[in-house]
Amino acid sequence: MLSRRRITRILAAFVGLLLWVGQSAPPAAAAGTQPPGDHITLTRLVAQKAMSADASGPVELDASATYQLQSAPRAFVLLFIFKDNAATATESTASRKWVNAGTGQVSLSTSFQPDSGMHTWTVVAAVFKDDQTLLAWTATQPFTLGQWPGRSFFDKALIDRRSGDYSQAVDDLTSAIQVAPQTGQYYCWRADSRVHLGQYDQAIADYGRALQLTPDDRSCQVGLGVALLWAGKQQQAVSDLTSVIDASQRADRWTVLALRARGIAFADLGQYSDAIADYREYLRLVPTASDQSQINNWIVDLQTAVSQNNSSAGSG
Repeated sequence: MLSRRRITRILAAFVGLLLWVGQSAPPAAAAGTQPPGDHITLTRLVAQKAMSADASGPVELDASATYQLQSAPRAFVLLFIFKDNAATATESTASRKWVNAGTGQVSLSTSFQPDSGMHTWTVVAAVFKDDQTLLAWTATQPFTLGQWPGRSFFDKALIDRRSGDYSQAVDDLTSAIQVAPQTGQYYCWRADSRVHLGQYDQAIADYGRALQLTPDDRSCQVGLGVALLWAGKQQQAVSDLTSVIDASQRADRWTVLALRARGIAFADLGQYSDAIADYREYLRLVPTASDQSQINNWIVDLQTAVSQNNSSAGSG
């Protein structure tokens, strides 16, 4: 408990300034507290239970963060909830996530029970060398405990999508965007709904806006690549999907989806060997994929095409 309280006090000393000035990243003046080369960025934050105005029930949070660690061979990452301001009590993840020097991605989760007098909360992800040494941190803007702006429209859109009514989902998400135009996920979900409707150019525009608001969202990055692919812009799709694949040193679900989509783009461009390589890597990463048989058939067809091209070149 002493270590947890010590960590909280150390982090609060720095986060207090952030919340007071209303910034979304550590100020340059505080660079001395954050060693060069060490940083952490929240790339995904999802509440598993919608918050209500009466603050009933716990709030479950899942987060993903990318980090870079250079000043120490090993460090640990924690997720914190600051209630109202940096002076109030905090809650963090139950266990530390240890990471090694270099770059990578870490998944974090926590939950908290809103207090009756609690009005706002802020999520903070931090990297510690030890209980007394803070290396890097990042924080969201404060969230209110009231119903999320546009959330009722968003929930309705999810119901419509499950029933296959993507047109109505687009309308619902448009209403959500009108209420909360700075919420990137609303644009991302509307873009995906538009892909299902074949509205590729509009989907590309929505993904572009989503990535302006949440530039590190890998789901939106992959979605944009897929929308470009179906819009017939294969070369641009290859470029965008390659960026997704190269951005993470460790393959994740978005790497896998990007490989599959890029394989299709390469095949459309006549780059059969590249397509085969992507499909094989996809199957290597997901050996139990439900479309394994289909992908293997694609590989066989592409190998036949490569052989025919080689035969034609030899006879010429």
